[in-house]
Amino acid sequence: MAVTFPIVILTLTLINNIDAISRIDPLVETKVGLIKGLRSDNNDFSLFLGVPYAKVNRSNPFGVSIPYPSFLDTFEAFQESPRCPQASTSSNQSLDCLSLNIYVPTNATSQNKLPVMVWIHGGAFSSGSGSRDSAGPEFLIRYDVILVTVYYRLGPYGFMCLDHPEVAGNQGLKDQLMALRWINENIEAFGGDANKITIFGESAGGHSVELHLLSQAEILYNRVILQSGSAEARTVLIEPDKSAPLKIADRLGHTTDNIEEALTFLSSASTESVITAASSLGIEFKPCAENPFEQVDSFITKRWANAKIPKVANIPVLIGFNDHELMITHVLGDAQHFASLDIFTTYLNKTFNFDSDTLEEMTQYVRQFYIGDDPITEEKSDPTPETTELLPIKWDPITKDSYNYLKIDSVLTLGNRPYKERMTLWDLFYKLNEKKQKYYDESNEDSF
Repeated sequence: MAVTFPIVILTLTLINNIDAISRIDPLVETKVGLIKGLRSDNNDFSLFLGVPYAKVNRSNPFGVSIPYPSFLDTFEAFQESPRCPQASTSSNQSLDCLSLNIYVPTNATSQNKLPVMVWIHGGAFSSGSGSRDSAGPEFLIRYDVILVTVYYRLGPYGFMCLDHPEVAGNQGLKDQLMALRWINENIEAFGGDANKITIFGESAGGHSVELHLLSQAEILYNRVILQSGSAEARTVLIEPDKSAPLKIADRLGHTTDNIEEALTFLSSASTESVITAASSLGIEFKPCAENPFEQVDSFITKRWANAKIPKVANIPVLIGFNDHELMITHVLGDAQHFASLDIFTTYLNKTFNFDSDTLEEMTQYVRQFYIGDDPITEEKSDPTPETTELLPIKWDPITKDSYNYLKIDSVLTLGNRPYKERMTLWDLFYKLNEKKQKYYDESNEDSF
């Protein structure tokens, strides 16, 4: 025993030292400087949060962004950036949002380069973010994939389209393009393979991915995945309201008929006031067909309805959707909502130039194909619009204050808050220990 004891001590010491070494915060040398990240709790991947790829031009926040300068000191990528300005209850928003979250498995090295997946979030081009709580890495990391999530400008700051070279349009898509350039130039420093980059997105993110594919501005990826979104939908590229700056400025108390004067005023206004005013006016901000200007890089200049869709060679595409996925927009509708719903007319009117008689005729054709003479009723959303002998219970939806659920057994029963005792314990536990959570960010305390 006296002989083996030092060996055991030495072995344990080596193991502890190796574990300590593996937990040193990762430090990566990129073309823009040193970036220091964090280790995950279980040490199976590294996190580089809020890595800036571009910055908004404060004198023209509605225009093209500027590449972020090289770091003079080590950049500590410990904290996610704020959300890009949007209509949201979160107060943690800022134009200083053009950043990436990069998640790297521990086995990624310059000798073992891993494929890269770049996530572009959805949200109708007006909301959302690349945050960890909405697009975390835990699933993909298991399959030795580097995940990068992109923050880009939204609403009026990302998709104001004007007959003006400084605000030609599609700034949010151009932010994404700038992010892809950054990833191409720097991802190998993180152990990523720049020749195996897949860009993927959902809804507006899927629209964005296909717009990158079709615009052919630059091919900075090798594969694409479109989830519940195609740029060929006629409602993706809109006819923009080119008087939007005048209307928003007027709503904020500055009346002018000069676009440049309105833009100057709005550039100094708070992002919250601009977004609130635009929302109250019902102005839609989405991708548009830009007017080309000299010395201005355009992203899209033609609507697909007016031009041949360009062919894309040697880029594998995976595309898919879910059954009835848009039903979520009606899930809380009551009987009156469904009685007044006219989705066929609404869609056709938004997509085609029909006169009133033709619109009515075409609506009937489409309606007959899908549902015939059946009315659109509440049961399309509510599984138990009324109680019957077969379904003698009313299944109420979840609300902010009531976590209703249906226990489906030999006897149907409606309950509130499943596992109530457990949830009460953990609600209290987290409340008491909120600031003890790893990666707790005090700047988010007023976000909710």
